[in-house]
Amino acid sequence: MNAAILTTITVIALIATVTYDGLSASALWKRQDVVASERLIDLGFSDFWAGVTIGSFGLVGSLVVVVLLWETCSGLSARMASWSRTSNGRIAEAFVHSLIPIALAYFVARFPGPHVSMNPVIGVPKSARITY
Repeated sequence: MNAAILTTITVIALIATVTYDGLSASALWKRQDVVASERLIDLGFSDFWAGVTIGSFGLVGSLVVVVLLWETCSGLSARMASWSRTSNGRIAEAFVHSLIPIALAYFVARFPGPHVSMNPVIGVPKSARITY
């Protein structure tokens, strides 16, 4: 597998993961999650496995949606630019680098962890703050 395909897969996976994480925290998702989990429990799933199954389908579904949107937009941009001899996959690979900063920013914003501790007012790490 070449580097362009690996980069495309990685960036799309980052965006899909953060998209899923944001959607799964929404009120709409939580309501639907409860309904779907109850249906699975009625089918004999345990509470744990019902939640894992719903979460897994949500994560895979978000990946599928992001890939389809990316490929569709890549194809539309190729048509608008009249690039008739270039495949959609090649266009997607060519433009995926423009998503890297967006994917990383979303990822750090959603999963800051202990290594990123920013001052919300001026955006300076706590260790670099001036105290009076």
